[in-house]
Amino acid sequence: VMFLLTISVMSKYLFDTTLATQNQFDDLLKNPSLVHPFGTDDFGRDLFTRIVVGTKLTFFISIISVVISVILGMILGMLAGYFVKIDNLVMRILDVVFAIPSLLLAVAIIASFGASTTNLIIALSIGNIPSFARTMRANVLEVKRMEYVDAARITGETTPRILWSYILPNS
Repeated sequence: VMFLLTISVMSKYLFDTTLATQNQFDDLLKNPSLVHPFGTDDFGRDLFTRIVVGTKLTFFISIISVVISVILGMILGMLAGYFVKIDNLVMRILDVVFAIPSLLLAVAIIASFGASTTNLIIALSIGNIPSFARTMRANVLEVKRMEYVDAARITGETTPRILWSYILPNS
């Protein structure tokens, strides 16, 4: 993974990306060689360069969607675990999302809103939020019973301060 990440980040400087995007009709369906390590496709484009260029986009989409899922899952899980009144509502909504296979949910969202990188990131993020939220909720339920959280409540700390300073770092 680190090798692919390094190559994809450095591809701007290491590879001529026009080999991946422009048609080279003189090189149609060439076998693998030193010039084209994976050969060429129906339009004469270098397959190795296309894979490297595609890897950059794949890493970008996956990293951003996981970061969004983690942040939203942590927020929802923290709120559901700390506030008893909204716990049931948030968990039932997440159960509905969790019941739909994430790939099917992603396909449905992309079919509804159109194919774009942003829609793909949103679709993948929504599918992964419930697992992070459930984990965070379980940790918050355990941490909010600790003595230092009770001490913070007794000393008059505000709820947002308790969540930010005591619950979040320890969950």
